Parts: sequence; structure tokens; C-alpha cells
Amino acid sequence: MKEDVIFVGRTSSPEHYYKIMDIFISSSVVESTPLVIYEAMSMELPVIASDIIGGISEQVLEEKTGFVYEVKNVF
Repeated sequence: MKEDVIFVGRTSSPEHYYKIMDIFISSSVVESTPLVIYEAMSMELPVIASDIIGGISEQVLEEKTGFVYEVKNVF
């Protein structure tokens, strides 16, 4: 539902938002090794991230710490 989604934007205290998340989704297609993925993992969140950049698939272990999806693949 709409009310279950929060678009935060920039924040000086992301820890608060990590604590209320069920999953973390990174849709970045420009960062080679996004630190936010490590931050989410440190909060024990499963991560869903794109495979467009090599470093991300090294960060996210398929079905162990999260899932990696192909960019432009909606299924």
C-alpha cells in the first residue's frame, strides 16, 4: 500500500530508516561498490540490487545476503 512506502531522500541519520525497513533495494546503475549496501547488511537487511556493475554482485551473495537482478529485466 502507498502508506507503507517512505521516500526519504537525503538524511543525516539513515540508521533510523534502516531499523524500520524489511528489505533494502538499491537501484543504482552508476556506483561500483555502494556503501549503502554494506550499511543495510550491517543492519541484517536482505538486499536487492542490480547487476549492472561488477562490485555489487560481489557484495550481495545470491540467496544468502540478498538477490541480484538483471537491469531492464522486470521478471
